[in-house]
Amino acid sequence: MSGGCQARKRPLPCVASCRLSHHRPVASPPFAALPLRLLPLPLPPPASRLFLSNVLPVSVCPPACPPRSLAEQNGIVVIDEIDKIISNKSKHSGDASAEGVQRDLLPIIEGTTVDVRRFGTVKTDYMLFIACGAFHEHKPSELLAELQGRLPIRVELKGLEAGDLERILTETRFSLLEQQRALLTSEGVGLTFTPEAIKEIARLAAEINRQVENIGARRLHTVIERIMEDISFGAPDMPPGSSITVDRDLVRTKLLPLLEKQDLSRFIL
Repeated sequence: MSGGCQARKRPLPCVASCRLSHHRPVASPPFAALPLRLLPLPLPPPASRLFLSNVLPVSVCPPACPPRSLAEQNGIVVIDEIDKIISNKSKHSGDASAEGVQRDLLPIIEGTTVDVRRFGTVKTDYMLFIACGAFHEHKPSELLAELQGRLPIRVELKGLEAGDLERILTETRFSLLEQQRALLTSEGVGLTFTPEAIKEIARLAAEINRQVENIGARRLHTVIERIMEDISFGAPDMPPGSSITVDRDLVRTKLLPLLEKQDLSRFIL
């Protein structure tokens, strides 16, 4: 800890235990140039599972602390799609995303010194590591036992419901609906989504996720493109000042065929 710093607990996005790390730094791994993204604030993980390292000593540094000291004392490193570095046991060929990458991550999470672009050498002893992954094809237990031991706190997140998707469409800045309005405005055409249409888009998107494949909020891109396909192609031929209203009936007409394309292979024994 640097001078003038006091240890305190920090609120986490989910329950996690904290302890001080007194181990000695380990030599930098061969791939010390691994790109690490240092985040000043925790971000919501986009996957269904989340792991937390149990090394979380947090300090309150004076305003004069340099950015590197703040990163070393209060830094958060998010490792997304951790499930992609699990080796496939059924394949006999070499895989770059196999056990070796997991072993290279061990000293970084345990605490070492790495080279980060624009930061120089940064110590990871007091950083919080968050690993996220969907784990559709693999299980968390297939990770190396040593890596599981360094990420002991496991949180499983619920999938997005219709209400969550509706909030994404209406409350986010530069939402997909706003983007579609801006595109048609460039053609001199106005676009309006009724509140019932927005609710129906969110409901059908959640239903398609349950019945076909759960891809989260990315499903909204698919359904909105399906709704706007004919409108976008016809907009350049409309007279300037025209207005289009997307209502609930139009949404159902465009999206109900997607519900019929179910993956029946999962029901075959």
